[in-house]
Amino acid sequence: FAENPVKLSLFMAVGGSVDVEIEKRATFSCFITPEEGWKVNTVTFNGRDVTSDLTDDKRYTTPSLTGDSELRVTFENVNSAVENIGVNATSTKVYVDRSGLVTIEGIESGTVVSAYAVNGQLVERITSSGDVATLQLYQHGIYLIQTPVKTYKIHY
Repeated sequence: FAENPVKLSLFMAVGGSVDVEIEKRATFSCFITPEEGWKVNTVTFNGRDVTSDLTDDKRYTTPSLTGDSELRVTFENVNSAVENIGVNATSTKVYVDRSGLVTIEGIESGTVVSAYAVNGQLVERITSSGDVATLQLYQHGIYLIQTPVKTYKIHY
């Protein structure tokens, strides 16, 4: 008997996902290449931040796949001006889960975070009450999440 393959959905800022069939219990490797002016912000595998698992050449290898899985990549704009010197831009992480919940980690209480559609329309604006803030996206698409130190491009 042959086992059915599992599906790995790849999400990045491209307006959709790429679903790849992988043999059950196999791993999947890929190189993550940001567009000019952007760099990798967060890589999540099934909702867990695995950014630190990237190799120096930006390769990521999944653990052995035993069921349908999801790999998401967010990017940050390297040309954003730092407006708030008190916040460490490298410690800020932004990622979105399957339900559209955006999590912003490593910010100070009272920080204003804005979400914009790619057409520039403001979708949501929140003020954090701690070092982690969340906002909910309701429609799938590409968004820019603006914090005082960086702008992050995400796909939901």
